[in-house]
Amino acid sequence: MSIRGVDISDNNGTLNWDIIKEQIDFAIIRVGYGSNYESQDDKQAVRNMQELERIGKPYAVYLYSYALNEDEAHSEAAHILRMIAGYNPALGIYLDMEDADGYKVRNNKDPRTNGEAYTRYCQIVMDDLKAAGFEVVGTYANPDWFSNILDREALTDKKWLAIWGPDNCPVDWAEIWQDSADGCIDGSSARTDTDIYMNEETFNTYAKANTPEYEPEEPIPERDIEDVGTMYHEGNHVCYNRIYYTAGDWTDGATPYYTDGVITHVYKGTRHPYLIGDGTGFVDDNCITGHYDDEPNETPPEEQEDETEDVTYTTVETGEGFWQVAERALGDGTRYLELAEFNDMDISTPLYAGMELKLPN
Repeated sequence: MSIRGVDISDNNGTLNWDIIKEQIDFAIIRVGYGSNYESQDDKQAVRNMQELERIGKPYAVYLYSYALNEDEAHSEAAHILRMIAGYNPALGIYLDMEDADGYKVRNNKDPRTNGEAYTRYCQIVMDDLKAAGFEVVGTYANPDWFSNILDREALTDKKWLAIWGPDNCPVDWAEIWQDSADGCIDGSSARTDTDIYMNEETFNTYAKANTPEYEPEEPIPERDIEDVGTMYHEGNHVCYNRIYYTAGDWTDGATPYYTDGVITHVYKGTRHPYLIGDGTGFVDDNCITGHYDDEPNETPPEEQEDETEDVTYTTVETGEGFWQVAERALGDGTRYLELAEFNDMDISTPLYAGMELKLPN
């Protein structure tokens, strides 16, 4: 008999697990997406984990990856660990690798030409999770990603394969098979992804496991101040060709009716940081096509540094992110968040060879 399950996110709403439990053997719960920000937590994750433990069903968890560099990969691992602290995802932890909304392509990290980098991001997340004591970890992807983008042989941990249509899983290396994206489950008002656990022996073993004890990182502060890493600041009158409903919008946005406006606020560390006209919408550097006023990236007087300040600097080397700089210059890669914050930057800010960073004491 098949070991049947479902994978769930807050897109499924508030679920009636007392009804669902009679139809499944396990579940896979999304805990969030992207870096370790509370705003990127799945809003139903905690309730779903609590309910599964209440009804006695084993579960795994997953996080949708938006990492574009190694620092963000480390942050995604921290995001997962923060969300599952105190819970028992005995069936494992998976990283969802896809580009369903085109975010990776839009941000100049096309999976087709960056497969080695995305494989490395998976390995970083797996290594960080295993360092925290978790042994059952893996990657979720469709056949195209596993065959043409990721180096499947280099990813030695578990695989969760998404392929819809066949009556049987067409490969022998998948731990879990997502066999449908259009399942109908009593207790859920939305379409539901369904899954089959392929290995009965490991299922029975993992289902009895307990979560290791560890100390999770705090989420990254989402400071409501101007990001000095952006090109524009409050008061700039800019032109743009896309607009977004929220600062963290993951969609492709919309074609704006009005194509210019004044930036009235800048939300540091968000995907689309510039608020236009106190509510028209949000834009970012990629969709701004020009400006009417002073040059962009002009540092407001109150933010200019005291040139006499006694600060030690390091020069970024080719290929380095915050983690690598912290490891080289501070002797401890785990201080990467401290390094970014000390420079008033977000970990998603790209670093370039020759850039100077201040070093915290």
